[in-house]
Amino acid sequence: METFFLVFMLVSNTAATVLMLRLLGISDRYYAGRKTERRYFRYFIWSVIGMAVINTALQLLYPHRVRFETGSFRELSGADAAMVLIGHTLDLLNLFMTTVFLFLWLVYVSWRLYPGRDYARRRFWRSLAPLLLSGATVVISFIVILFVRDTGLISLISVFAFLIIRVIYFIVSVLRINLYNRQNGRIKFFSVRGFYIPVVLGTLIEDFTDFNVRALGAAIGITFLYASIVLEQRYQDSETGLYNSSYREYLEKLMQHRRFSPCSAMVFTAGDADSIKELSAVLKKKLPKDCEPIRHSDCEVVVLTQVREKAPLYLVTQEVQELTQVKADCVLKKKSETPAEFMERVL
Repeated sequence: METFFLVFMLVSNTAATVLMLRLLGISDRYYAGRKTERRYFRYFIWSVIGMAVINTALQLLYPHRVRFETGSFRELSGADAAMVLIGHTLDLLNLFMTTVFLFLWLVYVSWRLYPGRDYARRRFWRSLAPLLLSGATVVISFIVILFVRDTGLISLISVFAFLIIRVIYFIVSVLRINLYNRQNGRIKFFSVRGFYIPVVLGTLIEDFTDFNVRALGAAIGITFLYASIVLEQRYQDSETGLYNSSYREYLEKLMQHRRFSPCSAMVFTAGDADSIKELSAVLKKKLPKDCEPIRHSDCEVVVLTQVREKAPLYLVTQEVQELTQVKADCVLKKKSETPAEFMERVL
Protein backbone atom coordinates (compact mmCIF):
# COMPACT_ATOMS: atom_id res chain seq x y z
CA MET A 1 0.00 0.00 0.00
CA GLU A 2 2.83 2.43 0.82
CA THR A 3 4.33 1.75 -2.60
CA PHE A 4 0.98 2.52 -4.23
CA PHE A 5 0.67 5.85 -2.41
CA LEU A 6 4.24 6.79 -3.31
CA VAL A 7 3.71 5.98 -6.99
CA PHE A 8 0.38 7.84 -7.00
CA MET A 9 1.93 10.97 -5.44
CA LEU A 10 4.86 10.91 -7.85
CA VAL A 11 2.54 10.55 -10.86
CA SER A 12 0.23 13.30 -9.56
CA ASN A 13 3.02 15.80 -8.90
CA THR A 14 4.83 14.92 -12.14
CA ALA A 15 1.63 15.48 -14.11
CA ALA A 16 1.17 18.87 -12.42
CA THR A 17 4.76 19.87 -13.23
CA VAL A 18 4.50 18.76 -16.86
CA LEU A 19 1.23 20.65 -17.32
CA MET A 20 2.73 23.85 -15.91
CA LEU A 21 5.98 23.59 -17.88
CA ARG A 22 3.93 23.11 -21.03
CA LEU A 23 1.85 26.17 -20.14
CA LEU A 24 5.03 28.19 -19.59
CA GLY A 25 6.09 27.29 -23.10
CA ILE A 26 2.87 28.23 -24.90
CA SER A 27 1.60 31.19 -22.84
CA ASP A 28 4.17 33.64 -24.24
CA ARG A 29 2.27 33.72 -27.54
CA TYR A 30 -0.85 34.99 -25.82
CA TYR A 31 0.86 37.48 -23.50
CA ALA A 32 3.11 38.99 -26.18
CA GLY A 33 3.08 42.76 -25.64
CA ARG A 34 1.65 42.45 -22.10
CA LYS A 35 4.81 42.03 -20.08
CA THR A 36 3.40 42.72 -16.61
CA GLU A 37 0.44 40.35 -16.97
CA ARG A 38 2.75 37.74 -18.48
CA ARG A 39 5.12 38.06 -15.51
CA TYR A 40 2.33 37.65 -12.96
CA PHE A 41 0.96 34.63 -14.81
CA ARG A 42 4.39 33.00 -14.89
CA TYR A 43 4.83 33.56 -11.12
CA PHE A 44 1.42 31.94 -10.70
CA ILE A 45 2.55 28.90 -12.69
CA TRP A 46 5.88 28.61 -10.84
CA SER A 47 4.05 28.51 -7.50
CA VAL A 48 2.31 25.30 -8.63
CA ILE A 49 5.62 23.81 -9.76
CA GLY A 50 7.00 24.73 -6.33
CA MET A 51 4.10 22.91 -4.64
CA ALA A 52 4.68 19.80 -6.75
CA VAL A 53 8.45 19.75 -6.16
CA ILE A 54 8.15 20.27 -2.39
CA ASN A 55 5.52 17.56 -2.06
CA THR A 56 7.56 15.14 -4.16
CA ALA A 57 10.54 15.76 -1.88
CA LEU A 58 8.33 15.07 1.14
CA GLN A 59 7.12 11.77 -0.30
CA LEU A 60 10.65 10.61 -1.14
CA LEU A 61 11.90 11.65 2.30
CA TYR A 62 9.05 9.99 4.20
CA PRO A 63 10.61 6.49 4.65
CA HIS A 64 13.81 8.07 6.00
CA ARG A 65 12.30 10.60 8.40
CA VAL A 66 13.56 10.56 11.98
CA ARG A 67 10.86 10.24 14.65
CA PHE A 68 11.46 12.23 17.81
CA GLU A 69 9.52 13.59 20.75
CA THR A 70 8.82 17.31 20.57
CA GLY A 71 11.25 19.33 22.61
CA SER A 72 14.03 16.72 22.38
CA PHE A 73 15.63 18.15 19.23
CA ARG A 74 18.85 19.14 21.04
CA GLU A 75 19.33 15.54 22.16
CA LEU A 76 19.54 14.21 18.58
CA SER A 77 22.74 13.37 16.75
CA GLY A 78 23.94 15.66 13.98
CA ALA A 79 22.63 13.49 11.12
CA ASP A 80 19.25 12.92 12.80
CA ALA A 81 18.92 16.63 13.64
CA ALA A 82 19.60 17.55 10.01
CA MET A 83 16.97 15.07 8.81
CA VAL A 84 14.43 16.49 11.28
CA LEU A 85 15.17 20.04 10.13
CA ILE A 86 14.74 19.09 6.48
CA GLY A 87 11.51 17.19 7.14
CA HIS A 88 9.81 19.92 9.16
CA THR A 89 11.00 22.63 6.79
CA LEU A 90 9.38 20.79 3.88
CA ASP A 91 6.18 20.22 5.90
CA LEU A 92 5.79 23.92 6.62
CA LEU A 93 6.82 25.00 3.12
CA ASN A 94 4.20 22.64 1.73
CA LEU A 95 1.53 24.51 3.71
CA PHE A 96 3.03 27.91 2.96
CA MET A 97 3.07 27.34 -0.82
CA THR A 98 -0.73 27.14 -0.85
CA THR A 99 -0.84 30.64 0.61
CA VAL A 100 1.71 31.84 -1.95
CA PHE A 101 -0.39 30.29 -4.73
CA LEU A 102 -3.57 32.07 -3.56
CA PHE A 103 -1.70 35.36 -3.10
CA LEU A 104 -0.36 35.19 -6.67
CA TRP A 105 -3.86 34.29 -7.91
CA LEU A 106 -5.19 37.46 -6.26
CA VAL A 107 -2.39 39.53 -7.79
CA TYR A 108 -3.00 38.08 -11.25
CA VAL A 109 -6.77 38.44 -11.18
CA SER A 110 -6.49 42.04 -9.89
CA TRP A 111 -4.21 42.97 -12.79
CA ARG A 112 -6.46 41.13 -15.24
CA LEU A 113 -9.50 43.09 -14.08
CA TYR A 114 -7.82 46.46 -13.53
CA PRO A 115 -4.62 46.72 -15.60
CA GLY A 116 -2.40 49.47 -14.23
CA ARG A 117 -0.07 50.07 -11.33
CA ASP A 118 -2.34 52.49 -9.43
CA TYR A 119 -4.88 49.82 -8.49
CA ALA A 120 -2.14 47.36 -7.50
CA ARG A 121 -0.31 49.94 -5.36
CA ARG A 122 -3.45 50.93 -3.45
CA ARG A 123 -4.12 47.33 -2.48
CA PHE A 124 -0.57 45.98 -2.23
CA TRP A 125 -0.18 45.85 1.55
CA ARG A 126 -3.76 44.73 2.04
CA SER A 127 -3.14 41.79 -0.29
CA LEU A 128 0.32 41.04 1.12
CA ALA A 129 -0.69 41.09 4.82
CA PRO A 130 -2.16 37.53 4.93
CA LEU A 131 0.97 36.18 3.19
CA LEU A 132 3.21 37.87 5.78
CA LEU A 133 1.04 36.44 8.55
CA SER A 134 1.38 33.01 6.95
CA GLY A 135 5.18 33.41 6.85
CA ALA A 136 5.25 34.40 10.53
CA THR A 137 3.12 31.35 11.34
CA VAL A 138 5.62 29.13 9.52
CA VAL A 139 8.56 30.53 11.54
CA ILE A 140 6.77 30.29 14.89
CA SER A 141 5.51 26.77 14.17
CA PHE A 142 9.01 25.66 13.14
CA ILE A 143 10.54 26.87 16.42
CA VAL A 144 7.74 25.48 18.57
CA ILE A 145 7.81 22.01 16.98
CA LEU A 146 11.54 21.69 17.61
CA PHE A 147 11.95 23.15 21.08
CA VAL A 148 8.61 23.10 22.96
CA ARG A 149 7.46 19.82 24.50
CA ASP A 150 3.73 20.57 24.63
CA THR A 151 2.82 21.66 21.09
CA GLY A 152 -0.87 20.71 21.02
CA LEU A 153 -2.38 24.19 21.35
CA ILE A 154 0.27 25.87 19.19
CA SER A 155 -0.18 23.29 16.42
CA LEU A 156 -3.95 23.79 16.50
CA ILE A 157 -3.55 27.57 16.28
CA SER A 158 -1.11 27.21 13.37
CA VAL A 159 -3.44 24.96 11.38
CA PHE A 160 -6.35 27.31 12.09
CA ALA A 161 -4.26 30.33 10.98
CA PHE A 162 -3.34 28.67 7.67
CA LEU A 163 -7.01 27.78 7.09
CA ILE A 164 -8.19 31.34 7.82
CA ILE A 165 -5.56 32.83 5.52
CA ARG A 166 -6.64 30.56 2.65
CA VAL A 167 -10.28 31.52 3.21
CA ILE A 168 -9.37 35.24 3.28
CA TYR A 169 -7.64 35.09 -0.08
CA PHE A 170 -10.49 33.04 -1.54
CA ILE A 171 -13.18 35.46 -0.31
CA VAL A 172 -11.26 38.60 -1.34
CA SER A 173 -10.76 37.29 -4.88
CA VAL A 174 -14.44 36.33 -5.20
CA LEU A 175 -15.57 39.73 -3.90
CA ARG A 176 -13.20 41.53 -6.25
CA ILE A 177 -14.52 39.60 -9.26
CA ASN A 178 -18.16 40.14 -8.23
CA LEU A 179 -17.54 43.88 -7.79
CA TYR A 180 -16.04 44.07 -11.27
CA ASN A 181 -19.02 42.18 -12.70
CA ARG A 182 -21.46 44.63 -11.11
CA GLN A 183 -19.55 47.67 -12.35
CA ASN A 184 -18.51 46.50 -15.82
CA GLY A 185 -20.66 43.54 -16.74
CA ARG A 186 -19.77 39.87 -16.67
CA ILE A 187 -16.15 39.01 -17.48
CA LYS A 188 -15.99 37.31 -20.84
CA PHE A 189 -13.52 34.51 -21.49
CA PHE A 190 -12.37 34.24 -17.88
CA SER A 191 -13.62 30.95 -16.43
CA VAL A 192 -13.36 31.58 -12.71
CA ARG A 193 -15.56 28.57 -11.94
CA GLY A 194 -13.36 26.33 -14.10
CA PHE A 195 -10.38 27.53 -12.06
CA TYR A 196 -11.89 27.27 -8.59
CA ILE A 197 -13.50 23.82 -8.80
CA PRO A 198 -10.32 21.73 -9.37
CA VAL A 199 -8.29 23.95 -7.00
CA VAL A 200 -10.80 23.58 -4.14
CA LEU A 201 -11.32 19.86 -4.81
CA GLY A 202 -7.57 19.21 -4.83
CA THR A 203 -7.12 21.08 -1.54
CA LEU A 204 -10.04 19.31 0.18
CA ILE A 205 -8.91 15.86 -0.98
CA GLU A 206 -5.43 16.52 0.37
CA ASP A 207 -6.70 17.93 3.68
CA PHE A 208 -9.04 15.02 4.41
CA THR A 209 -7.31 12.02 2.79
CA ASP A 210 -3.81 10.64 2.25
CA PHE A 211 -3.91 11.58 -1.43
CA ASN A 212 -1.84 14.68 -2.15
CA VAL A 213 -3.40 16.15 -5.30
CA ARG A 214 -3.30 19.83 -4.37
CA ALA A 215 -0.67 20.67 -6.99
CA LEU A 216 -2.50 18.67 -9.67
CA GLY A 217 -5.79 20.40 -8.84
CA ALA A 218 -4.09 23.80 -9.04
CA ALA A 219 -2.44 22.86 -12.36
CA ILE A 220 -5.75 21.75 -13.87
CA GLY A 221 -7.42 24.94 -12.61
CA ILE A 222 -4.79 27.18 -14.21
CA THR A 223 -4.99 25.18 -17.45
CA PHE A 224 -8.78 25.63 -17.63
CA LEU A 225 -8.38 29.33 -16.83
CA TYR A 226 -5.78 29.84 -19.55
CA ALA A 227 -7.84 27.89 -22.09
CA SER A 228 -10.86 30.13 -21.42
CA ILE A 229 -8.75 33.28 -21.77
CA VAL A 230 -7.09 32.18 -25.00
CA LEU A 231 -10.54 31.48 -26.46
CA GLU A 232 -10.86 35.27 -26.74
CA GLN A 233 -8.21 35.31 -29.47
CA ARG A 234 -10.43 33.16 -31.69
CA TYR A 235 -13.10 35.86 -31.63
CA GLN A 236 -10.82 38.90 -31.76
CA ASP A 237 -9.96 40.95 -34.82
CA SER A 238 -6.18 41.32 -34.77
CA GLU A 239 -6.17 44.69 -36.53
CA THR A 240 -8.69 46.57 -34.37
CA GLY A 241 -9.00 44.53 -31.17
CA LEU A 242 -12.78 44.37 -31.68
CA TYR A 243 -14.65 41.08 -32.11
CA ASN A 244 -14.59 39.41 -35.53
CA SER A 245 -17.43 37.77 -37.45
CA SER A 246 -16.83 34.42 -35.71
CA TYR A 247 -17.96 36.05 -32.45
CA ARG A 248 -21.49 35.51 -33.67
CA GLU A 249 -21.15 31.83 -32.65
CA TYR A 250 -20.47 32.88 -29.07
CA LEU A 251 -23.41 35.30 -29.03
CA GLU A 252 -25.73 32.57 -30.32
CA LYS A 253 -24.73 30.39 -27.37
CA LEU A 254 -25.43 33.27 -24.97
CA MET A 255 -28.84 33.75 -26.58
CA GLN A 256 -29.65 30.06 -26.19
CA HIS A 257 -28.99 30.39 -22.45
CA ARG A 258 -30.94 33.69 -22.32
CA ARG A 259 -27.88 35.65 -21.24
CA PHE A 260 -27.99 38.03 -24.21
CA SER A 261 -30.92 39.36 -26.23
CA PRO A 262 -30.03 42.00 -28.86
CA CYS A 263 -32.74 44.59 -29.38
CA SER A 264 -30.85 47.21 -31.37
CA ALA A 265 -27.62 47.94 -33.19
CA MET A 266 -25.37 50.83 -34.11
CA VAL A 267 -23.72 50.55 -37.51
CA PHE A 268 -20.52 52.52 -38.15
CA THR A 269 -18.99 52.78 -41.63
CA ALA A 270 -15.43 54.05 -42.03
CA GLY A 271 -13.75 55.21 -45.21
CA ASP A 272 -10.46 53.28 -45.01
CA ALA A 273 -8.21 51.10 -42.82
CA ASP A 274 -6.81 54.05 -40.85
CA SER A 275 -10.31 55.27 -40.07
CA ILE A 276 -11.43 51.84 -38.83
CA LYS A 277 -8.51 51.75 -36.39
CA GLU A 278 -9.37 55.23 -35.13
CA LEU A 279 -13.01 54.19 -34.82
CA SER A 280 -12.17 51.06 -32.83
CA ALA A 281 -10.07 53.07 -30.35
CA VAL A 282 -12.96 55.51 -29.78
CA LEU A 283 -15.54 52.73 -29.44
CA LYS A 284 -13.53 50.98 -26.74
CA LYS A 285 -13.64 54.18 -24.67
CA LYS A 286 -17.17 55.39 -25.40
CA LEU A 287 -19.35 52.28 -25.57
CA PRO A 288 -21.38 51.44 -22.44
CA LYS A 289 -21.04 48.00 -20.87
CA ASP A 290 -22.94 45.07 -22.37
CA CYS A 291 -22.36 46.38 -25.92
CA GLU A 292 -20.93 43.92 -28.44
CA PRO A 293 -18.78 45.66 -31.11
CA ILE A 294 -18.16 43.37 -34.10
CA ARG A 295 -16.06 44.17 -37.17
CA HIS A 296 -18.52 43.08 -39.82
CA SER A 297 -16.38 43.91 -42.86
CA ASP A 298 -13.19 45.77 -43.72
CA CYS A 299 -14.79 49.18 -43.13
CA GLU A 300 -17.92 48.42 -41.07
CA VAL A 301 -18.47 47.85 -37.37
CA VAL A 302 -21.79 46.65 -35.99
CA VAL A 303 -22.43 47.20 -32.28
CA LEU A 304 -25.20 44.97 -30.90
CA THR A 305 -26.96 46.26 -27.78
CA GLN A 306 -29.91 45.38 -25.55
CA VAL A 307 -31.24 48.95 -25.59
CA ARG A 308 -34.88 49.15 -26.72
CA GLU A 309 -35.04 52.86 -27.56
CA LYS A 310 -33.33 54.84 -30.29
CA ALA A 311 -32.52 58.01 -28.32
CA PRO A 312 -29.63 56.61 -26.21
CA LEU A 313 -28.13 55.02 -29.33
CA TYR A 314 -28.36 58.29 -31.22
CA LEU A 315 -26.44 60.11 -28.47
CA VAL A 316 -23.62 57.56 -28.65
CA THR A 317 -23.41 57.67 -32.45
CA GLN A 318 -23.33 61.48 -32.42
CA GLU A 319 -20.47 61.47 -29.90
CA VAL A 320 -18.50 58.93 -31.93
CA GLN A 321 -19.06 60.89 -35.15
CA GLU A 322 -17.75 64.06 -33.52
CA LEU A 323 -14.48 62.26 -32.75
CA THR A 324 -14.10 60.30 -35.99
CA GLN A 325 -14.87 60.71 -39.69
CA VAL A 326 -17.37 57.85 -39.99
CA LYS A 327 -20.99 57.37 -40.98
CA ALA A 328 -23.36 56.00 -38.33
CA ASP A 329 -26.86 54.58 -38.21
CA CYS A 330 -29.13 53.04 -35.56
CA VAL A 331 -31.28 49.95 -36.13
CA LEU A 332 -34.04 48.65 -33.83
CA LYS A 333 -35.41 45.13 -33.68
CA LYS A 334 -38.87 44.79 -35.17
CA LYS A 335 -41.67 43.54 -32.95
CA SER A 336 -42.17 40.53 -35.19
CA GLU A 337 -38.46 39.58 -35.08
CA THR A 338 -36.79 37.25 -32.65
CA PRO A 339 -33.34 38.28 -31.31
CA ALA A 340 -31.77 35.64 -33.58
CA GLU A 341 -33.59 36.99 -36.64
CA PHE A 342 -32.54 40.53 -35.78
CA MET A 343 -28.90 39.51 -35.45
CA GLU A 344 -29.16 37.70 -38.78
CA ARG A 345 -30.47 40.88 -40.40
CA VAL A 346 -27.80 43.28 -39.13
CA LEU A 347 -24.91 40.83 -39.51
